[in-house]
Amino acid sequence: MRIIHLLTILICVFIFSCSNELDDKTAAVIEEDILIIEDSSVPKGITDFLDNSTIVLFGETHYVQEHQEFIVRLLPELSERGYKIIYQELFHCFTWMVEDYINGDINELPEFLHFFDDTLIRGLKSFNETVPEGARIELRYMDVNHWKSNFSRSIEEMEKIIGPSSLFDKLKNTIPDEADYLTNLISANNLMINDKQKYQNELGVKWYDRILEMIGIEIKSHNHRTIRNNGEREKVMAEIITLGINESLSSKHLINTGMFHAQKEIFMGQKIDRLRQLLDKEFTNLNSLVFIGMRGKYKNAFDSNDKITFDLTDDASSNSMINLIDKISENHMSFLPLKNDVFNDDVEINYTPETKVNAPIGQQFDAIITYPEIGVLESMDVYDYRK
Repeated sequence: MRIIHLLTILICVFIFSCSNELDDKTAAVIEEDILIIEDSSVPKGITDFLDNSTIVLFGETHYVQEHQEFIVRLLPELSERGYKIIYQELFHCFTWMVEDYINGDINELPEFLHFFDDTLIRGLKSFNETVPEGARIELRYMDVNHWKSNFSRSIEEMEKIIGPSSLFDKLKNTIPDEADYLTNLISANNLMINDKQKYQNELGVKWYDRILEMIGIEIKSHNHRTIRNNGEREKVMAEIITLGINESLSSKHLINTGMFHAQKEIFMGQKIDRLRQLLDKEFTNLNSLVFIGMRGKYKNAFDSNDKITFDLTDDASSNSMINLIDKISENHMSFLPLKNDVFNDDVEINYTPETKVNAPIGQQFDAIITYPEIGVLESMDVYDYRK
């Protein structure tokens, strides 16, 4: 029995080891199809990818300086190809604020918005100042309001511009997520719907629409904060994006989100309908592009003071996909489309130091971009997320 048990272990180890190794055909396809991204260039493979998509999901690792810089570098290409809206995974109730800041309607933002998105916000603001109005790109936040203080903070900033409104009195006098908070949110929502003309006259149509949408999402954010249902969070993000797409059918749409949300099929994380699956039910011509930092420093939480040094090539087998890409790219960015059928077989892939999977990556994402080295957002050393 011990001999049979030992043989079983050896066979399993052999099978697992082989599944980690790239076969010659897959390695040949990678070498043939990979594109090296030189300096500030944008290869035709990436522009073709954008051309052939109506909705693109960028699956990122959060808090990476090079990633926000790359999106800013892409802005002219995105605009030229009809992408007018970028959705970013941050608190929905501050969408109005970044919109007005980028358009020059307000002069300052709270520090915590710069803490997370300074490079992207300033890059978009600078780009929009140099192009005609029709070529400008919007930034919209599409996540739930994770912090219970977000909505009240947004109201405070809003009232500095439009003045106080009785609509907000009960909300301001209720502690967020206490028993009366949801009741007061629903009451404010119903008042706005049932007395639409009154509040449009009082607030103006633009602010009426903004506030009504904000209250609706804060109701759902409250529900997420109190029950912590990740599936509900995915639905809220999909709802926000779906609303934006249906209101802007002439635009293409870029969604910048964590890589778990961007998977076509779920091979990482909790097995729930993620953002990509929910959008697939509503729209066609979606593509997901995952971004991998090969080495450098990262944060595993925004409020951590630690910057963790890593090298994915050290954690991967010598003949893994990561090591082959690293060898071919020779310390440059690279782009690899995953159209070939060879990517429908399991292959070892390291996405982050904590995330190594054996998966058919062609079923998981449509393409890969690698950064040879990454660092933590520079804004996180300048700004304070508590301000």
